[in-house]
Amino acid sequence: MPKHAAFPVMILWVGQTVLLREDVNLLQLHV
Repeated sequence: MPKHAAFPVMILWVGQTVLLREDVNLLQLHV
């Protein structure tokens, strides 16, 4: 896999991780 192809994948992965963390924080607030 070329490096320039891995860059957008990394951005998507980081974005997903941030969204998951926000979901967990929201769940903790509701409890």
